[in-house]
Amino acid sequence: MKKILKSQWHWSMAGILAGVSILAAMLLSKNLAIAGAFVALVRKILNIVNPDYLAGTSFIGEIRGSDTWMVSMLGGIMLGAFAASKLSGTFQLHGITAIWGRTFSGSVWKRAAVVFGGGILLGVGANIGGGCTTGAFLTGVPTLSVGSIVTSISFFAAAILTANFLYLRKDKTTGSLSYNED
Repeated sequence: MKKILKSQWHWSMAGILAGVSILAAMLLSKNLAIAGAFVALVRKILNIVNPDYLAGTSFIGEIRGSDTWMVSMLGGIMLGAFAASKLSGTFQLHGITAIWGRTFSGSVWKRAAVVFGGGILLGVGANIGGGCTTGAFLTGVPTLSVGSIVTSISFFAAAILTANFLYLRKDKTTGSLSYNED
């Protein structure tokens, strides 16, 4: 047991545990949706800070019974990831990765603004679309939801196109294509 906690897990072990977690969540009628958990967190905070605003908005919705579960799951994911990285000795803080710095900028503030803005856009899109990538992958695909399978394929295709657009570079002298690498 000590060896398992002190090293990175092999992908197969992590995959099996993810599958067991998905099955357990399905049996308990729980949803493994991260975007929904962030919306639930916002609902919880707004209910404390400004309940009148929460009552008047349809975008964020009303407090739901599942909110406590989702906020707890979100906290558990963050604490679990932190604990696992500390135990395995792989914990690192990164301000700017080499590939980001070469491709865009060395500014930590620019990266933070882009990441924050992207997260907000993803959250708004997930709320409008009725779900997020995590929900589609972890909850929809294992239940053979056709919509989730098509959505997942679309996400992968968009990710591949975006990565190629952002990081694939043409060498000016030889004309060959290569990726910026870390």
